[in-house]
Amino acid sequence: MDMDKHIYSYALGREATGVMRVIANKGGIGVRFSVGNYKIAVISTHLNAHAGEERKLLRHNDTREILKGLMSLSDFGCDALGAFHHVFWIGDLNYRLNLEQVQSLESVPESHDDRFKLVTSWIESREWDKINEADELRPDRSAGRVLTGFQEGAMLFPPTYKVERASELQYRDQRIPAYCDRILWRSMPGLDTAVTQTSLEPLLTVPTSDHKPLRATFSIRVKHMIERPPTLGRRLVLVFDELAGHALADQDVTGKSDVYITFQSADGILKYNGSNAKSTRVQHSTLDPTWAAKEIPTLALRPHEQQLELIRACHITMVVRDWDRASRHDYMGSAQVPLTDVDVGAATPFEAEVTRFGVRQGTLTGAFRLALA
Repeated sequence: MDMDKHIYSYALGREATGVMRVIANKGGIGVRFSVGNYKIAVISTHLNAHAGEERKLLRHNDTREILKGLMSLSDFGCDALGAFHHVFWIGDLNYRLNLEQVQSLESVPESHDDRFKLVTSWIESREWDKINEADELRPDRSAGRVLTGFQEGAMLFPPTYKVERASELQYRDQRIPAYCDRILWRSMPGLDTAVTQTSLEPLLTVPTSDHKPLRATFSIRVKHMIERPPTLGRRLVLVFDELAGHALADQDVTGKSDVYITFQSADGILKYNGSNAKSTRVQHSTLDPTWAAKEIPTLALRPHEQQLELIRACHITMVVRDWDRASRHDYMGSAQVPLTDVDVGAATPFEAEVTRFGVRQGTLTGAFRLALA
């Protein structure tokens, strides 16, 4: 199939995280585009360097600042993780090895030289499992502290840093070898199987840097690309019977928030989307808000999205905000809910993780159903 005519809606954004958050020696560049009815973002980053817990936390902070700075790519006033069906995160993430994480080690060498010798011995014996276990990004990603929800292929190859600028693989002993160069991806709930990584490999013969480049290929299954004609008859609407937030992030000096939720859809299924999106009533001074059905708007669907099979292929993004009387409302995070099991009349319960700039920030629960307008 000729895909050129199905790729559209390009936009570019950038965020510097170097010195004074102005110098662009560190930071990220993001590009968004649509393929068929999928919205995709690719974010290329260069994060804070060097080993140690403090430096790791600076890298975490860089990812948050980059996602915040790239909110301009979203039409919903949320970060990229809530606005796109698929997000690819690539580049020199600079995450290092923490040998204390390797449970099989009876003792961790104290000197740099001994640590270097230990890791290079693992490389020579192809003990990739130990090197992966020492990777400092993986446990923090799993715990929801950074890049929550992202997947990564198995790194069954030598670390890509720090190497001599040569066509063969030779490590420089100033640094402990590490998987600094990464390719990750994240999909909306229910779309995990739509992306398949078909290869992941370092280009070990490329001599242009003290990093070896990393290359990956992906196969993405694109959903319906042709709009169907509208179904005649009465219109369907999406009705929430209940909605609640749990352990959301505080935004006010009181340690609480004045919470409301705006309903969006990357699929464009909602009649009122973007700046015209519908919102719940504000629940004041709470991190565990609840909304009764009468406090939640009924969501009208666009006329051409009236077929049940099309509705079930879509998602709703719930953007959580803190209402402020005198200033701009604060962004608290977003959650995505697939409509896979939605039906006419019968309520479908859901639970969705809220993330803000890649960090886990509580959950939303509730139930919705389709009804005739």
